[in-house]
Amino acid sequence: MVRFFLNLKVERVCLRDYANHDEAMRVIADYIVVLQQCSLALKIGVSAAHGV
Repeated sequence: MVRFFLNLKVERVCLRDYANHDEAMRVIADYIVVLQQCSLALKIGVSAAHGV
């Protein structure tokens, strides 16, 4: 969990100036969704490869 927040901070929060709170929330929410989708895809790929 700590790694997630560190990556979020480095990749999205510190590298960008947001116009307002809504923009920041939208960008961070999109970041979280993409990570979840990638994680799920990896799990499905691994499971399919192992016949699970």
